[in-house]
Amino acid sequence: NAAHVFVKREDAISKNKRKIGVEHVSLDALKVALSEIKYYNYKKNFTIQDIYDLGLAGNEMSRQLRIKLCNRLGIGYVNAKQLVNRLNLFNYTIEEIRDML
Repeated sequence: NAAHVFVKREDAISKNKRKIGVEHVSLDALKVALSEIKYYNYKKNFTIQDIYDLGLAGNEMSRQLRIKLCNRLGIGYVNAKQLVNRLNLFNYTIEEIRDML
């Protein structure tokens, strides 16, 4: 099975603050990320309309909501279109996401 590991952007910044990449992640941050492995299990539970209906797109607070949700899920921050893909990729349900919001 394919697996995905996400690290926070701020954990992947080089010491000179000029580059971003997994090679700059500290051992501790990498251990945390590896303890939260996400397994690929794609099911089409979400559409872009669901993202709008949940308030995750289309209004002033949508970006902040997406940031909070993505951090809570540990899936890395994404825009609304990519959020549909990530939620489907990891087989979240609309009910699970609604409960988190």
